[in-house]
Amino acid sequence: MTAVLKKALTVLKLGLVIIGSWVICIVMYAVFMALVHVNSAQAAVPLTHASTLSIQNQDQIRVQWSTKNVNTVAVSHETIDQVIGNSNQYMVKRDASGQVYITLIETVKPFSIFFRTNKNHHFSVMIHPNATLIGGSTRLIRFSSKPIRSSARRNPHNRTKPLSVTSILNGFTKGKIPGMATLIPTTSITPISLTKTVRLTPERTWKVGHRIVRVFILQNDGRKPFYFEAKQFHDKGMIVVKPQQNPVPPKSATWLFEIVKG
Repeated sequence: MTAVLKKALTVLKLGLVIIGSWVICIVMYAVFMALVHVNSAQAAVPLTHASTLSIQNQDQIRVQWSTKNVNTVAVSHETIDQVIGNSNQYMVKRDASGQVYITLIETVKPFSIFFRTNKNHHFSVMIHPNATLIGGSTRLIRFSSKPIRSSARRNPHNRTKPLSVTSILNGFTKGKIPGMATLIPTTSITPISLTKTVRLTPERTWKVGHRIVRVFILQNDGRKPFYFEAKQFHDKGMIVVKPQQNPVPPKSATWLFEIVKG
């Protein structure tokens, strides 16, 4: 009886050892696959394979981004230190090199994300989600030292026809700076509070003919959409003011353009 019991205990111990080994193997495999997934999702994409765009400070670019893969944004010789947008539409991660990795949550409607670099450059990306793209999109941004103008050619023998306020405003809201525009140094970058959760930050000032165009970031840190009205903001000599997006979604931002008399 004792021999039979000992034999049974030996078989039981062997079974437990085999089961334990299988459990350890399964756990190690699961950890390995998780690490592979994380590394493949966040590994820095070589910048030599990136699509390079030269832009001006405060420009907006339009892109199609994958809804199934991670999309990468990097700025040449700069690091991205702030990403502003609606956190319900995307997830963002950074690495030590200053690149950011964007995973889309919103997979249908276009939306914008704003980026700020360590050299105080700003740009926004209008994202059009695309479920058919294979692999993520990679964008390398270079800031041009010369202003980018519209492609319209000038005739030196003819006087330039003054642009209407409507034409100027429509051009800026569509990201098209008129060819006659000249950049004026911004003297103040102090944010202007409209409410406890909404503020305006001066970005750039342009002179277009006899008009001055002031560009702001209109940022809504609140939990509800913010409906901008012209009476909420008024400068001396102001002719018109218009945000690029109205209302501004919660935890989001948009450009705001003000035209004043020159």
